[in-house]
Amino acid sequence: MAERTIVTLGDTLAALVEGKKYTTLRDILVTMNAVDVAAVFEDMPQDKLPLLFRLLPKDVAADVFTYLEDSEDQEKIINALSDKELREVLDELYLDDTVDIIEDMPANMVSRILRNTDASTRSQINQLLKYPEDSAGSIMTTEFIYLHPNATVEESFA
Repeated sequence: MAERTIVTLGDTLAALVEGKKYTTLRDILVTMNAVDVAAVFEDMPQDKLPLLFRLLPKDVAADVFTYLEDSEDQEKIINALSDKELREVLDELYLDDTVDIIEDMPANMVSRILRNTDASTRSQINQLLKYPEDSAGSIMTTEFIYLHPNATVEESFA
């Protein structure tokens, strides 16, 4: 009887990385949920994370970044990104997600992240950091959308 080999998605993606099949890899990653991509990233060698991260569109990359469980993976990615790339990722994150990331980072990473945000964002981040961990203030976001009470749905979407 022939023995069956079970190939997981992680194995397939790892083989694509090793084979330098980046276009195929990107095509697969962009169809996946950000949580699933983060889970796959967790199983990849850390030296491959920056490469994989750069394959993702910026908005997807930001979502994946927030779902990475291991702050060492996040650090590895931050270290590999240029200031411009880091700024682009930070611009896609909600402030509360940025604060959550900062809370787990060493001082040099926090400094780099804050250096790559504008003064207004930096002020809001510092405001959220003042709240005790796991308090309502620490998990809230200060970002909101104001809609005029008389606006139609179409106008609101626009």
